Amino acid sequence: MGKKLRFQKILWYLAGILLLSVFLLAVYPPQKPPQLDVRTVGPGRLGGGFYYHAADVAELENGNPWTPQSRLRRLPIFRQNDLEQELEPQQRLALAQEFGARFGVQVFPSPHEHTHTFTDFAGGTIRVLGAGSYQISFDQLPFGPPDWFPDSVATADEEQTLSMLNFFLKRYGKTLGIEKPVDCTDRYPDHRLYVSAYEGKGNLTERFVAWHFNRVGFFYDEGSFIISRRTPDDLERIGYYPILSPDEARQMLLEGFYTTNPYSPGGADRAPAPDPDKIAGVDLIYFPDYFSVTVPFYQFYLPAPLNLVGQYFYTDGRDQGEVLQSYFVPAIPLEYVKNPSVFGARFADWTK
Repeated sequence: MGKKLRFQKILWYLAGILLLSVFLLAVYPPQKPPQLDVRTVGPGRLGGGFYYHAADVAELENGNPWTPQSRLRRLPIFRQNDLEQELEPQQRLALAQEFGARFGVQVFPSPHEHTHTFTDFAGGTIRVLGAGSYQISFDQLPFGPPDWFPDSVATADEEQTLSMLNFFLKRYGKTLGIEKPVDCTDRYPDHRLYVSAYEGKGNLTERFVAWHFNRVGFFYDEGSFIISRRTPDDLERIGYYPILSPDEARQMLLEGFYTTNPYSPGGADRAPAPDPDKIAGVDLIYFPDYFSVTVPFYQFYLPAPLNLVGQYFYTDGRDQGEVLQSYFVPAIPLEYVKNPSVFGARFADWTK
């Protein structure tokens, strides 16, 4: 009898919570996040499209913690204040001095080029790309390279690359503020300059953000050594926004709502129309350092003839084999974007 009464009390308790939840939702309905004023504020890029000299999308491994099997339904969107407000020389110097202090070097002002993004220290240079982006270059190696080091990270094999990354992280990981580094070295067949890692703490969303904005990179080439550091210090979170599923983004792709280069939204797409049967893979990425906010995109990879997708040059029309061409679809529902045509002329016809 006592057990039955306790069970009934539990049921009444749960029913009360349910009724209260319904009442609160009726009185205080969840607010939709505001529309985003997405503008192009970053530096321009060359036209054309993104393509990779690879036959298999698996060759483009880059450590992205998101996979098509991930159940990621929302993402934080950040305002990239640093792109809209150019740092003053004194601000850059102060940031360079703060960053240099991590390595025990004293930075002094020494303008380079016309951008004044460089400052010097005895033995090298620090470049401040923004409030969250730094690069330190040493004139001479600040360590004795082990015997097993290759001449350059560009010539290292898979095992050497990981060993080099572990070597660099052991020396500089704590200095750079990375607590749980995860390898994210780009392994593109035609682009392998830096070995890098991102902050691997937290859930998938936090790791996805860190993969873009909380990472370190190391470049080593005989006497040259460069450390890069990207932090989220310049980002201002606007809110969490729902994102499309890969299937929903694929449908937008097939309906023509895509661009082959978000950097050149007004340019003509030279790539072939996407064939659904040839989609080789998909990534989810933020597109940083160009839009006023960190818009997420799905990046679809499809094989295409090189002579149709030449990015920085005009090909002569001869058969030069196939490459993987990228097609970008905004991952955020367009109803949350004030002016979807910022992503390209194709989006001007989008209607809610």
